[in-house]
Amino acid sequence: MKKTVQTISLILIVCLWTFNSEAQRNSNIGKYNIEPECLGVEMDGSVTLRVWGTGRNRIDAVDQAKKIAVRDVLFKGIRKGNPDCNPRPLVPEVNAEMKYEDFFNRFFSDKGGDYKKFVSGRDERLDNKIFRKGMGDSKTVTYSVIVRVLRSELKEYLANGYTSQSSTDYEGQSTGIMKQERVSWNYEIEPAGVGTQGTYLIKVWSYSRRPVLAIEQAKKNAVHGIIFKGFGGVQGIPGQHPLSNDPNLEINQSEFFKNFFSNSGKYMKFVNISNDGSVAAEDRLKVGNEYKIGVVVSVNVAGLRKDLEEAGIIKSLSSGM
Repeated sequence: MKKTVQTISLILIVCLWTFNSEAQRNSNIGKYNIEPECLGVEMDGSVTLRVWGTGRNRIDAVDQAKKIAVRDVLFKGIRKGNPDCNPRPLVPEVNAEMKYEDFFNRFFSDKGGDYKKFVSGRDERLDNKIFRKGMGDSKTVTYSVIVRVLRSELKEYLANGYTSQSSTDYEGQSTGIMKQERVSWNYEIEPAGVGTQGTYLIKVWSYSRRPVLAIEQAKKNAVHGIIFKGFGGVQGIPGQHPLSNDPNLEINQSEFFKNFFSNSGKYMKFVNISNDGSVAAEDRLKVGNEYKIGVVVSVNVAGLRKDLEEAGIIKSLSSGM
């Protein structure tokens, strides 16, 4: 009998400790900003996030979670959770939200704000965590919500400008908050040997949080480097000039290169990974929270040049330009 009483007492102590811990966690949940978490990235560029929203009721909390999701994609980038999410914000300009306050006040308005266009209901659902705080008019609830943000559509919307919802404030269409974003190509290339006629054999150093992604990105980086950067020579191997010396080519022909370098884009016709994609130990370096991966690739420069010439992107050598 004594043993049974001790067992029951122990169970009660554990339950009380668990209850108090949960109550303390619940009472504090509204005091902190919980960073949205990336759950996955879709083929269309949209991102699925777990976001915490707080409001007077469930509807308010869910709407707040949607705003937080879009705002973080715009101004902070998504750094927590699945590393495939793009950590770069769509609007990198410092204090952009304050600078364009009138626009973003309308954008995030509860009444017809455009932010709602960029949160898909396809994955939307409440998570199983609900927290309550306060009583009466001060009562709030916090929900964990799964939402999908249409990142590519949001980027296009900002780049193309917006139509003011209030004609008394603005006339017609603005110039847009975010001009066309130039992709930040982060890589280094160097000669790796003498390729067969019409090809370059180069080593590409690419950066990524996941080594497998750096290896795949190396092919895009190699072709991009041959077109726009060229590379210096080393002993016994001469350097090469880029196929284009026009510093504005990538911007002026942005639509062409967007399609050209898309996943499974035409660039793949002109590049091959050497050595079956194997990476030597010395070519796999940890740099901060990323990997720097060196991959040897072969680029069919003759075919690449011909394709760009026929598309009217670069001048032919015979033109003398």
